[in-house]
Amino acid sequence: ANSNGSLSEEDISRLTGVTQHRFLQVQHACRERLATIETLFKEQALATGSSRKGSCKKRTEVASIIRDQVVRGVTDVLAMPGFLILLLTVYRLQPMLYQIRSARTLTCVKFVIKTQVFHILFDVLLLLQVVLLSLIITATVIKLPSYLSGLRPALGLRAMRKWGIIMLSEFFLGILEVVSLVFAWKTFVLIFRGVLSAVLTPGAILAAALPPVVGDVCRLTLSTGVWLVLVGTSLICGLAVEESKESLKLLSRLTLVGELALLALCALGFSWNGVSGWDKRAAGEWYSPRIRCTLPNLL
Repeated sequence: ANSNGSLSEEDISRLTGVTQHRFLQVQHACRERLATIETLFKEQALATGSSRKGSCKKRTEVASIIRDQVVRGVTDVLAMPGFLILLLTVYRLQPMLYQIRSARTLTCVKFVIKTQVFHILFDVLLLLQVVLLSLIITATVIKLPSYLSGLRPALGLRAMRKWGIIMLSEFFLGILEVVSLVFAWKTFVLIFRGVLSAVLTPGAILAAALPPVVGDVCRLTLSTGVWLVLVGTSLICGLAVEESKESLKLLSRLTLVGELALLALCALGFSWNGVSGWDKRAAGEWYSPRIRCTLPNLL
């Protein structure tokens, strides 16, 4: 620049060259971007089966476009009734107005209305669930006081539904525990009956071999006592044999002899009393609630 502030011809030519060079760079970059856009457009046109002008689309593409437009048209028509529903419900009006203020286009406003209508439908579904849970818990009666004391309507429908599900699950868990206790009690009863039957069955078989000069209760008591004495003696003798006590080995041999003698006396008593089916199962007999004096039971 000169002293008076004007540019010299050399400066003007240098600035002109720099500007032209920059313009050529921008023009080259724009041409490259344009070529890239044209390539992508051709690829997408081939993928959708349409021409470069956007015509001759496939039937599936046409059906998809028509379906989308129909859905948009129906939702646009229902936008006004949805807006009226929002005005009637009142409680969704404040968040809707807050979102509409930030919406810049009519499409955004319709999207806000659709979203709020969907929230209303979801709230109705939550309300129905809460009512159903309340009816079920009321029918159970047991969990009703706990349900009413822990119910917090101020926290919203979600919290109320969650509390109802918790109460209902506790009720079913209580039923499961009761059923488990019932099954456990039945198991204990079955074990007790099995042990009692195992103890009294041999005594009943021995009672059938005794002469019928006394009552049935007396014979059963006597035979059961003899059977328990034999079992206790056998256990004591078994422990004595394991511990190698010479003083009790003689008692073990005497017990064995006594058992063999009792077996012989039982067989004689069955034959004398005319007990049928004690040596083998009778013809056609399969199950009987009575204690059968069979040879396996006798052994």
